[in-house]
Amino acid sequence: MSLTDSSPAQIAKAASVASRSLAILPSSDRNDALTAIHHSLSQAKETILAANAKDLEIAGQAAADGQLSQSVLKRLDLGRPGKWEDMLQGILDVRDLEDPSVMYEILRAQYVTVGKITLKTLLDDGLIMERITCPIGVLLIIFEARPEVIANIAALAIKSGNAAILKGGKESTASFLAISTAISASLSATAVPNASIQLVTARDVIASLLECDKDIDLVIPRGSNELVRYIKTNTRIPVLGHADGLCAIYINADADPETSIRIVVDSKLGYPAACNSVETLLVHEAALDTHLPAIASALLEQGCSLRCDTTSKAALGKALPADKAALLQEAVDQDYDTEFLSPILAIKTVVPPTSSPPEVALSLAVAHINAHSSHHTDAILTSSDSLARQFQASVDSACVFWNTSTRMADGMRFGFGTEVGISTNKIHARGPVGLEGLCIYKYAISGHGQVAADYGSSGSKNTIWVDRDSRAFTISQRVSLYPGSQYAFSAYIGFVFFYGTPSGPIFNSNVAVYIDDQVIMPTQLSCTSATLYSKKAVNNPDIYKLGSRQLTAAAPMTAANAFRTLKIIVSRDVSANVQGVPQVIDITARTLLEVVTLTCSSNLTKQRPLSLS
Repeated sequence: MSLTDSSPAQIAKAASVASRSLAILPSSDRNDALTAIHHSLSQAKETILAANAKDLEIAGQAAADGQLSQSVLKRLDLGRPGKWEDMLQGILDVRDLEDPSVMYEILRAQYVTVGKITLKTLLDDGLIMERITCPIGVLLIIFEARPEVIANIAALAIKSGNAAILKGGKESTASFLAISTAISASLSATAVPNASIQLVTARDVIASLLECDKDIDLVIPRGSNELVRYIKTNTRIPVLGHADGLCAIYINADADPETSIRIVVDSKLGYPAACNSVETLLVHEAALDTHLPAIASALLEQGCSLRCDTTSKAALGKALPADKAALLQEAVDQDYDTEFLSPILAIKTVVPPTSSPPEVALSLAVAHINAHSSHHTDAILTSSDSLARQFQASVDSACVFWNTSTRMADGMRFGFGTEVGISTNKIHARGPVGLEGLCIYKYAISGHGQVAADYGSSGSKNTIWVDRDSRAFTISQRVSLYPGSQYAFSAYIGFVFFYGTPSGPIFNSNVAVYIDDQVIMPTQLSCTSATLYSKKAVNNPDIYKLGSRQLTAAAPMTAANAFRTLKIIVSRDVSANVQGVPQVIDITARTLLEVVTLTCSSNLTKQRPLSLS
């Protein structure tokens, strides 16, 4: 890491060069660097908090003079209960996460990929394609009044193999320098290239950095609406982030009253200046008397201002004591499009047609959210599974929650260790962006002299053969299984046979699906002559190729939610009716592996690429 006042072009070029070395640095070296950062920051706690206190003193005066908002002032405070501890713990949590990027180790003087392969396909004999995760490259992070961002970004960038350029706001100058000095000292004794993390001290360089699109791959703004919009307007570099955190909660009539109070109070008052704080509360008309009074009372007791539409204000005016009812304010249309970032909540009533089903009220709430929210985080409070799922499917936001606080939209609470920010973009990373969001992928093909001309205008040969001498083959995969769900498995299986033309049934194949070592679905797959390819295989006029057949079956799963081994075992018990040849033919010598795949329903999460054994 380096504190730098070099020119923007020099900073970007140095980061680009360093990113190449960091991308192939062994995971152990990157983890050692994060351990060193954690230790150095722990040792420098008093110095850093003293510097932060100076920033707070200056910022406090600016806020008093009306030059700085209270929300910015709150974000600046590193001494807020839990903030320092969360920053340090986030570094260790990131260190202990699985490495998401491409890693390399030296083996016999050659680089060998030992990283995360998300797709592996046999294209032909000796021709294998792999999709491998890799770092984005160079990140530019521009932030206001968030000194902890330095530690968060440094940890995530190093772990994911990305170089990072950080530019902080003037509000956090002393904190920025104190944290940067501690991190820089710790990294000087590690294998992380010095220019991998650069902290820019020069003023008035943001515009020039935004022009370095040849060397900077992604900009991540962390700050005000004005900052984010300025960056999006003034750069050709892709921007990851969000301009607003306009979050909403819809309370359905069947929501648990006590749970609703806890969730709404936490969502609004847990940290009002946060982008995941709720700003709009939508209340079903039937919940105005049963749920809203207790929620409003709890909010008012903690100093929250309530801006209500006519219907909700009238209901609360009858239900609340006079002293609390007097605090209620009339809402205006602009309130439902405002990110308050303070203890203010806009309330709106959802009024469905008389005697209409609950789905109608839900659709009205969803329509309001999609029209007014910033697509950050929105939640529904209900006891209905079907309504909750409809809400989560219909609301067009990065995070859609059911019976939990909008404040849960956070990288640390998601188990990401920490985050570089929250994205509302509709690109590869959405919601809290952790390690996975800082990686893209590349395709690697390993061959033995194959050229495109071998495959004709269609891009593929007529037949792709792989020898398989065993009587059975197994598709296995580590998966996450959920109790009580139905899982659909599909396997595509192809065989070849020798001599002549078949007629009638060709073969029967016994198939069994296992979870760990327990069989959960035995079945049988049959093929007939109708699936036979009419064209003979290349290089051998006596070999025909049998078309692929799909096996689909549903299996109930009642085991505990855990990573388990799923297997599909196919045995080839062949009984064929082929004209002019013996009744039983040996077709086990060759199996068409390019059509062997495993797909599953959305309830089954893939954790490893398929392996064949």
